[in-house]
Amino acid sequence: MSYVVLARKWRPQRFEDVLGQEHVTRTLRNAIEADRVAHAFLFSGPRGVGKTSAARILAKALCCTAGDGPTPEPCGQCRACQEITEGRSTDVFEIDAASHTGVDNVREIIDNVRFLPASARFKIYVIDEVHMLSQGAFNALLKTLEEPPEHVKFVLATTDVHKVPVTILSRVQRYDFRRIPGPQIVERLQQILNRERVEHDPAALHVLAREAEGSMRDAQSLLEQVRAFAGDRPLDAGLVREALGVVDGRLLRETLDALLERRPGDVFDRVAEVHGRGLNLVRFTEALLTDVRDLLVARLVPEPAASLDRPADEVEALVQRARRTDAATFERLFEQLSRLVESVAESTHPRFALEVGLAAMAEAPPRVDLEALVDRLDRLLAGGGAPQTGNPGGAGSSGSSGSSGGRGRSQAAAGTARRPPAPARSTPSRQAEGSLESGEPEAPARGPTSPPAPAPQPSASRAGDPGAFDPASPPKEVGPSEHAFRRFVARVRSDRPALGAALMQVRPLRFDAGGVSLRCETAFDAETLAKPANRSYLQTQLDSFFADAVPLEVGRGNEEPAAAAADPGKLTLNEEDDAAREARRRDRLERARSHPAVKAVTESLGGSVGKVRLVDDA
Repeated sequence: MSYVVLARKWRPQRFEDVLGQEHVTRTLRNAIEADRVAHAFLFSGPRGVGKTSAARILAKALCCTAGDGPTPEPCGQCRACQEITEGRSTDVFEIDAASHTGVDNVREIIDNVRFLPASARFKIYVIDEVHMLSQGAFNALLKTLEEPPEHVKFVLATTDVHKVPVTILSRVQRYDFRRIPGPQIVERLQQILNRERVEHDPAALHVLAREAEGSMRDAQSLLEQVRAFAGDRPLDAGLVREALGVVDGRLLRETLDALLERRPGDVFDRVAEVHGRGLNLVRFTEALLTDVRDLLVARLVPEPAASLDRPADEVEALVQRARRTDAATFERLFEQLSRLVESVAESTHPRFALEVGLAAMAEAPPRVDLEALVDRLDRLLAGGGAPQTGNPGGAGSSGSSGSSGGRGRSQAAAGTARRPPAPARSTPSRQAEGSLESGEPEAPARGPTSPPAPAPQPSASRAGDPGAFDPASPPKEVGPSEHAFRRFVARVRSDRPALGAALMQVRPLRFDAGGVSLRCETAFDAETLAKPANRSYLQTQLDSFFADAVPLEVGRGNEEPAAAAADPGKLTLNEEDDAAREARRRDRLERARSHPAVKAVTESLGGSVGKVRLVDDA
């Protein structure tokens, strides 16, 4: 007798032999026992998980002659069971839809289903890879699939159920097969090797199970390949890796250690070793990605053994390594390696792409916790200190006397706004540019020549403190009440941004310990403040802000509270901010127009300053 490969020799012959599909086998067994077997089934799932094997077992269960009728435990000894097992039954047809895609092939099935089975109890059609049928073939099959003769059963199998028309899905019972867990694959491989009397190391079976990716047939085929490579030698993990071209665990550990310890030079040595051994660079990068994922699982999951297809000793080693690094670092490495896998796969020079990509990851600066930096900045501001960033005096430019808007904002955030700005320097190389065009001037960028802003309150610095507004040059005099209201809104915005945004558009007619009167200009803001939860929250915050019970009164439009009717010219905080920005814009424009160099240009060309842009040569 010719040699039979392991995948065929050890094919499951009973429902209980089908690994990892208990939800399917239990349902089929119960249906057979209750004599409620459907006329058509659809088995879908990944490759090599038992779809065709389950179809054959179902055929034997329906046709077994050991009992009076279908049985969930086929004997495997009767003529019908043996013919189905050996694939020579005249009543069980296994059809490959990939090579029988047309309407004529389906018409042949339709013509044959009318005849009774030759010897078995049922005539069973197993159509593998059914999604390969053409649309016409599917349509031709519909009627027969919906109402077949009583002696006919259909079992359809596919690895891509999304390509099967819904008209077919609605006529069959669908069973979704799952990937087989790694431990079950290892257990079955160990049973096979024990029966085959092959010496082996359990660690080698774990390598095979990982490479099989949930497919029992793939695992058996890989085992067949490894046995041919090993000859008479016992199977161990190193031999399996060598036979299959799997990346050595040592290489992976050393490469990851080089990335985590920021040693880019060692990365080139590891990649050179991988390239010299002829290993696939894409698979090496994917193996690094898998190891980073496993390290993250070991770092975050209290019991990682259930989520890792690894032996117990490897899981313990992963846990020990993962404890030395924070989870955020693993997450960053995973994201970068995911992009690197695609880059190496698409590159015409994969080795160089891998080397440069890994070296860049190893050279990346250590992660800085933004929250810790903000907390440190808050403590410095609360203690009166001011970290020095950029030019501490605020670099001036002639005409507009300012650096770039970004630098001005960073200095204000760092506390430099506590110091008065440096006098403007009249330097031609740093002068404000004026475009000689007529029309309304455009708003320029903000610079440190603006009047100094008060230091932001630490409690609101993370939520966009409204106190960052510069009140030193407002369009009208701002009294203590407005300052207090701005601080109160900053507190609310740090806790409830949406409610704080509504308060930015409310006119504070009165805001002191004697009472608070607010006027809403829009119905949306009025409804927002009128909500019981928001009003109760505001009342609680006001009582805490003034350290006393403060009456709160909210009006809408012209229906302003009587207590505030004396001052109808109050502005909202948004309006104050806009007015202050407009004042600063006009001030910069006037400064630019008065600059000698700008005057000379405008007089010689007969133009005017249309806009001002701040220039920073730093």
